[in-house]
Amino acid sequence: MNTSEKRVVASLLLLLGVTLLVLGLEEGQVALISKILREIFEPALAGF
Repeated sequence: MNTSEKRVVASLLLLLGVTLLVLGLEEGQVALISKILREIFEPALAGF
């Protein structure tokens, strides 16, 4: 896979991520996801 093909794939993945983020914002799921991430990383941060 050459450089231009990698850029196309990366652009498509970025577009997919932004689309899913917007859908999450509209559905109100971002608060739930941030709560889950805080609970996951809380023990890791307590070790510092």
